[in-house]
Amino acid sequence: MTEFHRQSPIRHLPVAAALLVAVAAILGFVAMPGTMLEELVWRTGVAALIPAAQPPLGMTARVVLALATAVIGAAVTWSALFLLVGPGGLLVRPPRRRDDGVPV
Repeated sequence: MTEFHRQSPIRHLPVAAALLVAVAAILGFVAMPGTMLEELVWRTGVAALIPAAQPPLGMTARVVLALATAVIGAAVTWSALFLLVGPGGLLVRPPRRRDDGVPV
């Protein structure tokens, strides 16, 4: 006999949230004024670590910073949510079983 499993819509939450964080990070860098971005680069010390990131920043630097922030933010968000609501996650209830041992 065929067994049908109902998939929970919450299983898509880590991917959807990671995409949302990535898009928000990219939009944040695109909308940020150039002077504010340069000040942020100076204050965080990125310019000291990467000499090519010293202000004035061009469009290439802005794109690289936006993509790096998006990737890191998406990875952290996906990892955290996968550990919480993924298969066997901390917030996932174990499947209920009937008295005869068959999953409900």
